Amino acid sequence: MGVPVSLEVEGKRIRLRAMMPPKPPTTGSPRQQRISTGLIYPQQVSEAVDLARRLGSELLNHQLGQQMFRWEEWERKGNKQQAIAINQQLSVGINGDDAINETWIWWQKQRARSASAAATWQKDYLSPLRSLKGVLRVDESVLASLIEATAPGTKTRKRTAMAAAAVARALAYEETVIRRLKDNGKGYSEINSAKNRELPTDERIIEFIDSLPRKYQWPTAVMATFGCRPHEALRYATVNEKYSLIITGGKTGPRHSLPLPKQWIEMWELQNKELPKIKENTPDGEIGSCLNRQFKKQGCEFAPYDLRHCFAVRTIMESKISPTLAAKSMGHSLEVHTRKYQRYFDSKNIESIIDLLD
Repeated sequence: MGVPVSLEVEGKRIRLRAMMPPKPPTTGSPRQQRISTGLIYPQQVSEAVDLARRLGSELLNHQLGQQMFRWEEWERKGNKQQAIAINQQLSVGINGDDAINETWIWWQKQRARSASAAATWQKDYLSPLRSLKGVLRVDESVLASLIEATAPGTKTRKRTAMAAAAVARALAYEETVIRRLKDNGKGYSEINSAKNRELPTDERIIEFIDSLPRKYQWPTAVMATFGCRPHEALRYATVNEKYSLIITGGKTGPRHSLPLPKQWIEMWELQNKELPKIKENTPDGEIGSCLNRQFKKQGCEFAPYDLRHCFAVRTIMESKISPTLAAKSMGHSLEVHTRKYQRYFDSKNIESIIDLLD
């Protein structure tokens, strides 16, 4: 006899759900809460049932005032059971499909994810891990082979190593194993592996945008003026009355962006929004393809994303805009902003700045 406790399954992990007292230091009335057991469904259902009975008994004793309910002990039990379950899986082996699923569950729990989380998972984790599907037993050697099948010093290798290390973390491998997998992806540098893009001048950008039909002119001019991503311009962007760009969603979530140069807003009447038709179910990662096609149709020598790079370089040359503000406006971190764009600040730029000094 005890308080009713339900079993729930998330992925292949079993959780307990019951009316429970709030976790300290929170106070208040009991409410529905969950405890992760780490146990695997269906292999460890009997162990989960035993835990549920024990939890129900302790909750009843708490309600009767016979003992305090100790949240910390149940959280420790959950962590311990999870470690035991994972180690049991590793001892007999886990197949590739289950390894990917466990990694997905682990990845989701690491931090709050934005609306673009599914696209990030698809590109940075699921795609590099596809070769694990159908593998009967995943271990360190299989994950290492996954990385070594890619070319050294490439972005693909770096991404695959990151994904393989995520699998290792999800399956509770030792830290030394995780480190070996990550180190196997070293050698790629965005700065060292790629030459600076041949970016168009502002004069060429103006000439090209002027040649576009209005429905393509607006999103292209917004990208050029505010440095936003193609899918942001096509789906989430609006220029407000104060001349800032409001982004309501996308890869890095909502933000405000500043214009540079500001006069381009009036030049192309960017407060009057007009867009090409886009299918509602088109993923954000693919939505920019309509601009790519239009650029090629116009015989344009640069790509839509180059307009974002041009904006970034403009912010570097503008002393009134700090790198922190520029990074925030573009929707990425200061570290990413510095790593990707400071390389465009070449000797010519430095010489032009020197000429302006007293």
